[in-house]
Amino acid sequence: MAAVREDVESEFLLALNACLESLVHKTLKVEQKESIRQIVCQKEDVLAVLLTGFGKKCNIIKQLILNVLTNMQGSTDSSTLIAPVRKPP
Repeated sequence: MAAVREDVESEFLLALNACLESLVHKTLKVEQKESIRQIVCQKEDVLAVLLTGFGKKCNIIKQLILNVLTNMQGSTDSSTLIAPVRKPP
């Protein structure tokens, strides 16, 4: 895995913390944070398969990716997020 520049990592953490302040859930699970970090800092494609209770239903990861990218200086990257939705029984 390529090393992430410290300035990008620190800018990411500042943007993420600012975004979390506006949400009801002010903390993330390690897996959620790592998924967002890989997309934003390392520009990697990520397939995050998370267990029940990891914030998929409220779309926290999808919301934060866009907000973090918007809050980071000079970020004009785009991301495509695909999330399956299960039909109710």
